[in-house]
Amino acid sequence: MKEILVLAILLVPCSAMAFAANVAGRWQSTVETEGGPYELTFTYSLDGDTLTGTLASPWGEVGFSDGRLRGDEFEYRFDVWGRTYEHEGRLVGDDTIEITSTRDDGEESRFTLRRASSLPTTYPAPIAVSGAPDYSVRADGRPVFVYNSRVAAFAGFSFPEEADEVEVAITPLAPVESVDIRPLSYGIEPERDGNTIRFTLTRPCHLSIEINGNAGRPLFLFANPPETDAPKPDDPGVRYYEAGEIHRAGVVTLKDNETVYIEGGAVVRGAFEAYAAKNVRIMGRGILDGSGYGKGEQNMIRLSDCSDTSLGGITILNSGAWTVKVERSTGVAITNLKIVNWRDWDDGIDICGCTDVVVDDCFIRTKDDCVAIKSVQYGEGPGSVDHDSYDILVTNSVLWNGLWGNALEIGFETRTEHIHDIVFRNIDVIHVQGWESTLSIHNGDRATVSDVLYEDIRIERVDGFLFDLKILHSRYTKDAERGHIKNITFRDIAVGGERFPPSIIQGFDDDHLVENIVFENVTIQGQHIDSLEAGKFEVSNHRDITFR
Repeated sequence: MKEILVLAILLVPCSAMAFAANVAGRWQSTVETEGGPYELTFTYSLDGDTLTGTLASPWGEVGFSDGRLRGDEFEYRFDVWGRTYEHEGRLVGDDTIEITSTRDDGEESRFTLRRASSLPTTYPAPIAVSGAPDYSVRADGRPVFVYNSRVAAFAGFSFPEEADEVEVAITPLAPVESVDIRPLSYGIEPERDGNTIRFTLTRPCHLSIEINGNAGRPLFLFANPPETDAPKPDDPGVRYYEAGEIHRAGVVTLKDNETVYIEGGAVVRGAFEAYAAKNVRIMGRGILDGSGYGKGEQNMIRLSDCSDTSLGGITILNSGAWTVKVERSTGVAITNLKIVNWRDWDDGIDICGCTDVVVDDCFIRTKDDCVAIKSVQYGEGPGSVDHDSYDILVTNSVLWNGLWGNALEIGFETRTEHIHDIVFRNIDVIHVQGWESTLSIHNGDRATVSDVLYEDIRIERVDGFLFDLKILHSRYTKDAERGHIKNITFRDIAVGGERFPPSIIQGFDDDHLVENIVFENVTIQGQHIDSLEAGKFEVSNHRDITFR
């Protein structure tokens, strides 16, 4: 009995200390009012069993008084606008507090607080930016600003570091009859609550929500991974674009070891370039807007002869030329980049004469090519220079190809000796709307394009061609000699949709063949494709095509 009593005495302070540690920190709640939602932030500090802290709201900040722990509960009071409020709180798990608030006239209300580190990070837009009128979005109850564009509404938040899931609620203006959440492979099945759509995300991802089958006005939802390495405004070499503003930056040329940080909630109207630079970074959760440039006038990001560079996290909007152009560069990482375009010549990412490039976890909606790998010649005559393209990986991404171009393209410009060791893996192509192609190699110059793997690719809708491998003379051709296409593998390709898309394999002549092409576990509308006839291929000048 004595040992049990001693143990009980020891456990009491330990439990109180654990509770105190759990309560301390920042907590938040979104409160609904007739004037709209607003956010409360509670910051709790503990000294023994004495509780102090502040409440911050859109109207200012007030301090607590008379705060005390009472076992597994706590209480405090504060005065605001001539009224006194008493709060009684109870910790429910590690990340949730239930509050009962009693005003001095006896009026009582209840609400729930969530630990700030377990809530999504949202980004209010600049005041001068008008939101999309046809969607409202919340993430774990927090309002998420919805931007407008010509082809879609779009909204983004960052996934909380300490949360296992986020509940998303979307209310469209149009009455909801049906909902498609793409990529379909994610298997997200929403629930309907009146005209509000609800679903739970268990990880960061990028989605297209299409109401009543309307692909002309989707909502793109970008649930970003948490930011872990954001710089400070006064860090050396940092160009910091703060939230809440529209920054008219113009064309900015970056040098070695410079970082561009576009904070979530900032809009930058301009473009970034780097020439022969090392260790350049472009990052953040804000928007880079190209609406101020004319057709074909300006790449949004151009990296030329650069090394050890990275970009990602931001959303690029309204580009009127190749959006991201990377040329003659090595060691380039493009991660979590979102592109929402609708204009002519607006290719998403063009990789030209580069080595060691990774494109990972991107969402690309363009009118023209989503991703294109090329090699172009620089200069004319004997002094001209070309560069092979190799060791390139495009993976874990979502693509929407509009009325022009192709989803995943090699070509047309192939003005070098070799383009090789290219991998496209784990990609969802949710729309291909034009008459061109989905998975294409267009060899318009002298290169040998070889050792290319397309693997684990899911294609939801194709209006044009599916596979398109050609050696040809095109309007982009400059080399007199034709090239070759060989050693290409398509593995685990699943194609859905209501239309069975045709395909093309077309060499140039007997000396310039498309050869050694393998199709392994390719299905179209659930049908395993085991022959050229089954896949509706049009073929010429080819050799060694295998189906498995």
